[in-house]
Amino acid sequence: MKNLISIIIPVYRGNPVYFNKTIESCLNQTCQNVEVIVIDNGCNDALQDTLSELNNKDNVTVVKNSKSGVCSGRNLGVKTAKGDYIMFLDADDWIESNACEILLNHAVEAEADCVICNYSRDYSDHSEKMLHYIRDTMYKDWKDYLKDLLNVQAGVGFCWGKLIKASTIENVLLNEELSLAEDAEYCARASQNWSVIVGDEHPLVHYIFNDQSAVRKFDTAYADKFLLSMKAVEEDLKEVMAEDKNIETLFYNFVSYHVLLILVNYCAHPQNKDKAMSSLNTLMKNDLFKRAIKNSNYNGMSMTRKVPLWFLKHKMNRFALLVGQVRQKQFSKSK
Repeated sequence: MKNLISIIIPVYRGNPVYFNKTIESCLNQTCQNVEVIVIDNGCNDALQDTLSELNNKDNVTVVKNSKSGVCSGRNLGVKTAKGDYIMFLDADDWIESNACEILLNHAVEAEADCVICNYSRDYSDHSEKMLHYIRDTMYKDWKDYLKDLLNVQAGVGFCWGKLIKASTIENVLLNEELSLAEDAEYCARASQNWSVIVGDEHPLVHYIFNDQSAVRKFDTAYADKFLLSMKAVEEDLKEVMAEDKNIETLFYNFVSYHVLLILVNYCAHPQNKDKAMSSLNTLMKNDLFKRAIKNSNYNGMSMTRKVPLWFLKHKMNRFALLVGQVRQKQFSKSK
């Protein structure tokens, strides 16, 4: 089937309500050239009946994954896929009924290697369209796209929200050692094979906000996991950063943003109360994190992010921690 789209969905301990909506959104596409590949990453009992039913559908393939983790699931999905184009989707998110049609039209008309769409962030009581992020555009080259990827607020560094030409990533696998910021690291590598990258401002993906996601959940290994990913991105981009100092600065901004995530979601977390200050001091002894704080220019960052970074840059860690604790309380109240 020409221009077949393979939608890859790793699932693990999924919510049946969300998962059913995810699957329905994929099976009810206006574009008929779609296969759905569900990777069973060790689903709970609540989803087993659903997976058994899906296995009987002609355009759905359920594959049992012997490994764990979303990266290994996506890799297995790519190896299983028969499509000319790949879409990644999380098991609790869903896509508009015309998502595949719109993205495929862009891909064919522009002969694009990757088409990126906008998304809506769905909360329990409302949705927010992230229209100020991704616009109708065509990137000049992968380096042009990379600049947006390193600007976290641009929202283009996720695996999902993209239609990718399969031939460009057949030899590019996700790093299965990573579990935080693995999307951005993968896109930083994969995009180096993309000659034509197109953006569409329509919010075709609905991202379900989850306050228990890996980014927000307390984890004693939180800082180490982010550090591993940041080092991997640095390795991916060392050649282009040596050639382009602007990209190097953007990389340091990218790392600094993740330092703030560690500050708020780990150092300042209530479950880390007794070790908050020592955790932050240890964090700021790391060479990569120190270089990032020193060399960032904070362009495009909000004042709520610039302030704690300024404190860290001037070795005023206690004040930075206070800001982090305030932000942590704000997030807790908003849940």
